Amino acid sequence: MTFVPFDGGLLMKNFMENVKSVLALFLSGAMLCTTVFCDNAGISGKHLNPDVDVTDAVLRADKNIQHQIVREFGVSGCWWSTGIGDRESLDELLNLCFTERGIALNNYRHHIGAGRDEGPLASDARPNSWRAVPTPLMKDGTMDITADPNSLRILQKINSLGTVDNITLFILSPPACMTVNGKTYGLETGSNLKPDAYDAFAAYCADVAQAYINAGYNIKYIAPFNEPQWQWETAYQEGCHFTPDQLLQLSKMIISELNKRQLPVKISINETAQYRNREYTHLFYQSMMEEPEIYPYVDHFAAHAYDADKNTRAAFFNWTRTVAGKLNQQPLPVYQTEYAAWQQQDNLLTLDDRLMMTARTIHEDLSYLNVESWGYFTLVGYGPNSLVQVSDAPAQYRILNHFWVIGNYSKFIKGYTRIEVEPENIPEEVVGSAYLSPDRKKMVFVVINEGQKKQTMTLKGIPNHSMARVWETTETSTCERTKGYMTADNGYILPPRSVTTFVFDL
Repeated sequence: MTFVPFDGGLLMKNFMENVKSVLALFLSGAMLCTTVFCDNAGISGKHLNPDVDVTDAVLRADKNIQHQIVREFGVSGCWWSTGIGDRESLDELLNLCFTERGIALNNYRHHIGAGRDEGPLASDARPNSWRAVPTPLMKDGTMDITADPNSLRILQKINSLGTVDNITLFILSPPACMTVNGKTYGLETGSNLKPDAYDAFAAYCADVAQAYINAGYNIKYIAPFNEPQWQWETAYQEGCHFTPDQLLQLSKMIISELNKRQLPVKISINETAQYRNREYTHLFYQSMMEEPEIYPYVDHFAAHAYDADKNTRAAFFNWTRTVAGKLNQQPLPVYQTEYAAWQQQDNLLTLDDRLMMTARTIHEDLSYLNVESWGYFTLVGYGPNSLVQVSDAPAQYRILNHFWVIGNYSKFIKGYTRIEVEPENIPEEVVGSAYLSPDRKKMVFVVINEGQKKQTMTLKGIPNHSMARVWETTETSTCERTKGYMTADNGYILPPRSVTTFVFDL
């Protein structure tokens, strides 16, 4: 992986070279079809498993056992959109994020700042100008969404691509004028929202949604809280603590404001930081289901995927079904709205570790928590836990391979239904999931090999003689382009530390 400069001339040169390459591939297509392989479905390229024997290690898909529809994958604009949203060459990166040329994301979370002057840089915070974000609330009470011009510019570019189905406006802190300490970060104890500012904050949330809708943006959700169990007193970013009762009270008030104005926007709550936190996750989910002023006006429960394993995810999913059954209501699906591949001793992680962490998290969220929407937090940052790492002098970026891991899912399964996969004699390091297209004409397997050695396995549940196009991401390869094709009648060798997507035509 090399740094690619933000340089317009270089990008144009690369674009022309890509055009030439595509033309060359097109012109050689007829020869490729005769010398390599080409079937009626247009599958061509390198045959990846002609000599691999069928194995006892099997991943068997059952399309008759269906689970959730996987609707979207996305990223957030924190805080890079404010920090470097004026770089012209971000166009190239946005195309890689939100079009089929790259990983084809269809969800974007746009950050609504709480005030630059009163933000983390105002006093005792770490020196990071990206995290001090202007608020659209002007001193005279009017709304001005151009107050953060860089992030608005990014939103405009993303919106113009026409590929994003869901734009969520998310808030980390109430505006500083509504907080107890006059800052956009929290107190050591208690909520930082003034007790007499509840009505003002609810109106502010509706005002924000209204302003963006009036500007022509198709806003689907507003998320007024972020990881409310924390105090956010360390001041390294915007944040505000709320108790569960405060969250419920404010949610009702915000819903009332949205309904009063007949805005086509729902709230997304409560962005809990931990699946395993009973108070903010399990019990809050139940309270949402029980509240007649909330349940009819929400369509999901929002949570973050940090600090969880498959058992934690499975337990919470089972809890959602138990609660819904007791109340005789439809359960609210879970949307995983934030994750980043990092840990407390972050400097010890290799890029390969982050690749595997991201793959495992997506797999477990989809397979054990049945999430319908999955999002990564930091698209762009200075550190390697972001998907794209940048520098300033000179202005450069490099795409890290856990960016492409998301693509192993997001490029292929949006709108697809997850179906049951039965593992038979599969090594512990190998996990897989499968998805069926709405017209039932395609089946997709995504298989992860976390081990340091190659693993051979066999895919079942598709018709005999089926063929699949194959996309692969490892430390040294990406799913930007197909690797080739494989036949289901044979086994397949998974590379070490890899994520492989198989797209079968049924």
